[in-house]
Amino acid sequence: MFTDIAVAIADGGTRITDIATAGDQEELFGAVASVPTAWRALQAAGEEERLAAVAAARAAVRAHVWEQITARHGRIPPCTVAGKDLGDMIVIRLDASIVIAHSDTELADRTFTKTVGHHPLTAWCDTTGELLAVTLRPGNAGSNTAADHIEVLTAAIAQIPAPYRRKLLVTVDGAGSTHALVDVIAKLHADPDNGVEIHYAVGFDLDERGRTAIGTVPARAGEPALDAEGTPRKGAAVAELTGLYPTDSHGDRLKGCRRTCGTGPQGATAPGCAAVAVRTSTRATGSSSPPPTCPAGRCSFSRPATRPRPGSRTGSAARRRRTCAGCR
Repeated sequence: MFTDIAVAIADGGTRITDIATAGDQEELFGAVASVPTAWRALQAAGEEERLAAVAAARAAVRAHVWEQITARHGRIPPCTVAGKDLGDMIVIRLDASIVIAHSDTELADRTFTKTVGHHPLTAWCDTTGELLAVTLRPGNAGSNTAADHIEVLTAAIAQIPAPYRRKLLVTVDGAGSTHALVDVIAKLHADPDNGVEIHYAVGFDLDERGRTAIGTVPARAGEPALDAEGTPRKGAAVAELTGLYPTDSHGDRLKGCRRTCGTGPQGATAPGCAAVAVRTSTRATGSSSPPPTCPAGRCSFSRPATRPRPGSRTGSAARRRRTCAGCR
């Protein structure tokens, strides 16, 4: 039954009744579950034990597929940023999304976009483009609820096949970045029993401290911000902010990303110009050099919060661009 629903989704289906399309082609797909059967099976699958069994089955299938990919290509094709690849590092991207509900649906509620629907939290494998884990949440769920991020990250790590789970990078935008999440990632890295080298690159709210820090960096100190192909972007630069914040209890390496659409004294950004700070894990790596998020730490992973589209669930969909966080 789950296979029938998966085929319908891959074919562009957006509702359970769309499995009838496959049912009308029995000579191609064989026997297909009826819509009432699909609903009953999904309702039963919501039980804790059944969900765990589904997750285990997904992980087993993914391990088999990754073995086949490695057998064919010699390795899992690396994640690329700014025209460079990250080698054997597996990248997990945490991001929330809005799914509009056009009828009275369970857990549907008002969202921050002034719509009605759900606010699921997802974990994607940026390396392969796979959805690793998702937590269904009501529309009014918070964007920076640490417990939800920790839950979906834990589920996502379990989905990575064990041989490829040794070197991970977790990225999250400023909306989902919390000290609690960073602390959990650092603790996982420090635990010798895990055998996992796990880094993070997170955005965070640009407060007055950040604006002040960016304003003290001379314009000539910035390096070019790079696009997905590694080409410098016009009017955008990245500068080192480590040590410029008045207080920073986490001791992480900070990167400021600034659009140079106009600068004031000392290179301060003019009104209306975008500025973003990105925090990377020197504490987790135990090193003073930036983790391998990209060459020279000049980019992080940026993903727009968009509604899922049927095409985004298929292999034919265009891959999302990886760009500098401050140059969206």
